[in-house]
This record gives sequence, C-alpha cells and structure tokens, in this order.
Amino acid sequence: IYRRLNFNYAEKLEMIEKIINYNYKLKQEQTQEIITFISANMDETCLTFSFRTLLKIVEFYLKYPNNWQEYSLQELPKDEDMKILKGLLEKYPKNVKMQIVEFAKETGKSRATFFNYKKKYESLKV
Repeated sequence: IYRRLNFNYAEKLEMIEKIINYNYKLKQEQTQEIITFISANMDETCLTFSFRTLLKIVEFYLKYPNNWQEYSLQELPKDEDMKILKGLLEKYPKNVKMQIVEFAKETGKSRATFFNYKKKYESLKV
C-alpha cells in the first residue's frame, strides 16, 4: 500500500525541530541556527523540500561547519514559475484576470497552468 503525506509550509516548519532533535544530539543553539536558516530560505515556492532534505542540511552543518549554508542553499531550490505566481498574487491580490495575463506573459504558460499552480500554491501556503 502506498501512502502520500502532504505537509504545507507551516506544518513543515513546525516539524523541523522535532525531527532534528529525534535524529541528532545537538545543542539548542545549533538546532535553532539550522531552523533559522531554513525558515529564512524556504517558502511555498520551494517544492522539493522534504524531511530527507532536512537531514542532508543537518549533515552539512555537522561535516562542513564553514560552508554548510552554501551547500544547504542548493538543497532548497525554488520553482521559478511558483515564484512568479507568488509575486503576482501579492502584486494583484484582487485581480485574477491580471494575474493570469501577467503569468502567461512571464512564463509563456496557459491559463489552466496558472490555476494548477495557484491550487498547488494555496495548498502549500496555509
């Protein structure tokens, strides 16, 4: 049986500290440094973040104390189309028609794709 767990952005941030503390014996300051870094560099447009990614970031922190942030940023890529969508939702909060027009202009993608991305974004945002 295959199960899929989908967490929104807020739920992921909430679980990060629990996962770090369960898997590693770090000082509270170290855990907080990692959490602060992740929360500053991750948002709804970071579609590939998983709890495995979190473990990689902690490993970078432990093995490469001078460069861990540089390496970790590579594990938190942001979807370009989702970034565009987020910007348009903030720029035109009440004007869906303008959001669609600008999304199509900037990405070259269709109206249907706009709504698919918007649905995905809203499910992650909460």
